[in-house]
Amino acid sequence: MDTFLIDSQTIDDLQLFESTKHDRSIYAYFDNTTTIGGKAFLKDLFTKPIINIEELIHRSKDIQFLFNEVESLSFQRESIDFIEYYLNSIDKPKKYTWHAAFKKSVKYRYTKKQEQYNKQRGLGEILNTLVFLNVLSKEIQQKHELNFIKELYLRLEKVCSDPFIKKCLTYPKKLKGLRLERCDFLIRNIYLEDILKILASVYQLDAYYAIALAARKYNFSFPIYHHDNESKLILEGVFHPFLSTPVTNNFELDRQQHLCFLTGVNMSGKSTLMKSVAIAVYLAHIGFPVPAVGMETGLFNGILTTINLADNLTLGRSHFYNEVLRVKLVAQQVATRKNLLIIFDELFRGTNVKDAYESSLLVIEAFSKVPTSFFIISSHLIEVAHDLKENKQIDFRHFETKMKSNTPTFNYKLVGGITDNRIGAWILKNEGILEILDGALTNPLT
Repeated sequence: MDTFLIDSQTIDDLQLFESTKHDRSIYAYFDNTTTIGGKAFLKDLFTKPIINIEELIHRSKDIQFLFNEVESLSFQRESIDFIEYYLNSIDKPKKYTWHAAFKKSVKYRYTKKQEQYNKQRGLGEILNTLVFLNVLSKEIQQKHELNFIKELYLRLEKVCSDPFIKKCLTYPKKLKGLRLERCDFLIRNIYLEDILKILASVYQLDAYYAIALAARKYNFSFPIYHHDNESKLILEGVFHPFLSTPVTNNFELDRQQHLCFLTGVNMSGKSTLMKSVAIAVYLAHIGFPVPAVGMETGLFNGILTTINLADNLTLGRSHFYNEVLRVKLVAQQVATRKNLLIIFDELFRGTNVKDAYESSLLVIEAFSKVPTSFFIISSHLIEVAHDLKENKQIDFRHFETKMKSNTPTFNYKLVGGITDNRIGAWILKNEGILEILDGALTNPLT
């Protein structure tokens, strides 16, 4: 199986893209390309996680080089857009003869001024871009061998070594008459495939630099990848990028303890941590920098999260039945695939406490016996955690809550063990709900 497993529920849980439900997205942090083609290239990268470790390492190193070595880089969007327009114009020259070129150059003196302008400007933009890319690619090649830059350099060398194009590069703004027609033929016929490949490299460079800029701006780091026989996940200082002043946490799973059981009260940070870990794993599998101080990871074959599971009113299913079907889907996947990251935030919240307790205990115990995947599961049902505390495959973690002046305080730091904190009744009282109901009884509606 060479396809990374992720579904719409997970994409929505992690807010990877903007949607009708969410006006913020992880993608938006990287969406800072200059060119339209660069934007399309970036979107393609972001939507296609891969499980080829060599490809991930190469991509990550290329972006990391730009992060470390290239202080500023920008392409003129209007220029690149016009190059695209010019190259794709329908009047491509099929052959070049002196007679046909002379005839056209004479015609341009009296008619078809727009066609001449398009050629002159299009060729001018291309020639200027070739000069810029020649200098840039040589500088980069001297410091680091980026695969796509090496290919770009070879194509530039091929095009720019043409004797006539070499002359045109010295006076790109003075092309007219026979020179204009001959240069147009060379660029849009003889070297068209090379020019298009060069343009594709421009878009790739634009996208990679946008990713590097995001890493610089938001303090993201580059993951270290381990091969299949080193299945592990180590995150140092992981955080959620949506938070303006995030609290960072360390998180680790390995084959000895492949299931993390999280406890903690509402608002203590459980959901945020689970999303942060999943986002980091996803970004690592597209070769992007991650929101963490550091990350080491083996190769995952997919991510499935269940954090904000909605009811399915169309099919008439209860929330609990939807949860059961979700657990079934996950069970089917972990039975047929290895190296999945599975996340459940509050198992079986759609049923009574007794059923939720019994169901959670059964499912978590079953998942703990599947060492080929990693699991993060949170629960309010502290009794389940205590019943499983002797299970050596489970790493118990919690977020502490302390009461100060009868008010809960959170430090959002992940610590070991199980917490017995509960604040549900306090929240109820603090919101004055009981007083509201008492008022309704003493002042009944007439």
